[in-house]
Amino acid sequence: MLPFFGGYPDNFWSKDHQDHTTYASWMFSPRAPALPDGFPLLDVEMGGGMASCYAQRVHMEAFDMPSFHLTFLASGSSCLGFYMYHGGNNPHSLLFKHDYPNETLQESSFQPAGAQNPMPSESYDFFAPLGEFGQARPHYHRMRLLHLFLQSFGLWLAPRIASVPSVAPADYTDVATLRFAVRSDEGSGLLFVNNYQRWTSMPAKSNVRFELRSPTAANISTLTIPSPASAALTVPADSFFVLPFRLPLTGDVQLAWATAQVVSQLVTVSVTRETVVLVEVAGLPVELAVLGSANLTVVSHTGPIVSEGDHWVLRNPTLGTTPVLVLRNTLPERTVLVEFVVLPARYTDAVWAPEEFANQRHVVLSENATFVLSNGSSLLVRSPSQADSVTLTVAPVPGPLTLSDGTVLKPTLSGSFGQYTVPRPAGSAGSAPTVHTRLVRAAGPPRTVPTPHGYGQEPTEDEWLAGAAVYEVTLSALPPNSTHTLLHVDYLGDAARFFFGTRLLTDNWYSGYQGQGAMEIGITALSGENDFGPVGSPVTFTLQILPLTRAALQKAVYLPEPYQPPFDARGIALALNSVSVSQMWEATLSLP
Repeated sequence: MLPFFGGYPDNFWSKDHQDHTTYASWMFSPRAPALPDGFPLLDVEMGGGMASCYAQRVHMEAFDMPSFHLTFLASGSSCLGFYMYHGGNNPHSLLFKHDYPNETLQESSFQPAGAQNPMPSESYDFFAPLGEFGQARPHYHRMRLLHLFLQSFGLWLAPRIASVPSVAPADYTDVATLRFAVRSDEGSGLLFVNNYQRWTSMPAKSNVRFELRSPTAANISTLTIPSPASAALTVPADSFFVLPFRLPLTGDVQLAWATAQVVSQLVTVSVTRETVVLVEVAGLPVELAVLGSANLTVVSHTGPIVSEGDHWVLRNPTLGTTPVLVLRNTLPERTVLVEFVVLPARYTDAVWAPEEFANQRHVVLSENATFVLSNGSSLLVRSPSQADSVTLTVAPVPGPLTLSDGTVLKPTLSGSFGQYTVPRPAGSAGSAPTVHTRLVRAAGPPRTVPTPHGYGQEPTEDEWLAGAAVYEVTLSALPPNSTHTLLHVDYLGDAARFFFGTRLLTDNWYSGYQGQGAMEIGITALSGENDFGPVGSPVTFTLQILPLTRAALQKAVYLPEPYQPPFDARGIALALNSVSVSQMWEATLSLP
């Protein structure tokens, strides 16, 4: 049996009408639970997002999650497991014929026992990195950056011990002292910096220079980042990042330090070429240092490189897909070229590393793809429908790739990468269906929210029928599943439900989200269990919206003030601002 741990940046289950931000989540502190010797610290339930219950409307920002994941990893975790990583849509009851709130399979206030959390009946979106219907959120892309590093170096990092500096913030209210920590062993490890905290403006920190001393190896010299000969750093406001030091590479090559974040490591099957891919931390000047060795020679570099003591230090290189530094490592059994590529910061959330494509890891860059996935022999690309093409930049270069229609795409070489232009597939260029909404019934009087358990109870079916404004929502033409169609509902109110006939498709408690996190309906995702009719024919849905009162927020429902809707003179919020459509197209690229 293994002990497991976790943590959340907030919680919906408190239901006590106050903020529950766990500010300690953004602080570095070596975690030393009572583990038996030899047992790792495994975090299997870290918040990938956070849901809202009816009484406790939690509102998260996208970077609230990856920033605290970084502090947990820095503080000793050897496992990053998330709840939830992908939101979901709850199954319908096989026992009850209707989707009434008191008949749901989801947690609710109407359950006779248990937590009695007043959750939506169908939606379990959780503001997860991947939403209820597979929507990619900004934190999905930012979390991936750390995951890609662990894909390459996780086994190396796992045994490294966490430590914090002697001068550290006293508590979360101290926003002036820089927060950082290291995980290291024998002087080799990672430097974690977190200048981000939920609901807090974290100012930039100037004149920063890190001095790292090994607590376990007195013979290992102090390492200074950046070099003592370089200008001190300014840590940007509201930023978080990870820097390597004394990172071991192929043979005896050592990346002594870098002021850029390591993304991935590519090694050819023959182990004759190693490519280390890093990405610029926005606001930090890029500096790389390698430990000099008699086996090493510098083949090329794109910025000034100087010898400083035992190190070769490269400053302000030209960023992109061309290596900033190439070394030749002459070993007794073979010669290895070790190259370092530093990507501009704009690729921070636009890099993938399909592990299994063509039987080896690749790094793929794309600024206009939503997903780049692999099933082994193929790459699957999805892009917003408005894009006529997608640019993929891939290393190592796999050679020509073939589209499903037989079109062969040849790469254009760009440094160590090959660039492919993937056109929108033929037949997927049709315009999205139009949406027409019609008010069928005006809202009734707002409900007085009861608090039988000491917190606001979600509406009953009778309260929905009596109080909700009802809209008819018609799509001019049902799109094919290849379009990955989503509906986006922009509304003000207490709650909303979306039906096809009498079938509840999804529901939502208003939590102040605009765009990402707001109510969405996955038409394509839901088509597998709902017969919406023939492709190309009109399809009509029903939308219900309950009004929200200022009095409810004062007494029964917690919603942080910055995210509360505007109220009219009567103290009521109720509006349907829009229902819009978004789509994606999909292309598959295969090896010949």
